[in-house]
Amino acid sequence: MSKPEFSACLEWLFAEPSDVFVDRITHAAKAGFDAFEFWLWSNKDIDAIFRVAEEHGIAVAGCVVEPLIALTDPANHAKWLAGLEQSMAVAERLGAPVLIAQAGDVMPGTDRRSQAEALVRALRQAADILAETGVRLGLEPLNTRVDHPGYFLDSTSEAFEVIERVGRAEVGIVYDLYHAAVMD
Repeated sequence: MSKPEFSACLEWLFAEPSDVFVDRITHAAKAGFDAFEFWLWSNKDIDAIFRVAEEHGIAVAGCVVEPLIALTDPANHAKWLAGLEQSMAVAERLGAPVLIAQAGDVMPGTDRRSQAEALVRALRQAADILAETGVRLGLEPLNTRVDHPGYFLDSTSEAFEVIERVGRAEVGIVYDLYHAAVMD
């Protein structure tokens, strides 16, 4: 049996004693992590991340697709898909196999079924962009009880239903134990 691999979310872990993001990569590597992930890439030095990760032999597991806008709203799809292409270039530069997608918040006044359908359409279009790149999209359910009130996708089982409806190998789920434990 092989050793499990764990990815440290460097938005939370190793923030002290230094607040310099690349120092967190060094700390994660020294702590024995195989990989790390982070949220936004646009506010970070991608070349420095690449250099420090390579220096320590630690992989970049993934980062979040920007911009962070609701995929439940079809009006956001073109802007998000353009951002996906930019995010994909960052993932390819870092050798990250996954980009993390956020569904966005519930749209008041719009029925849940319509929002879910919009989410499925956005993810199918994303799959077309990601086809044959080696980068996958991971849709992440988040908890609404503590950290993300109003977020659309707070159920792991519903996330699986969405992914099944998308029906593309380029799109899967980011299963965050913390969020799942808070909700389930």
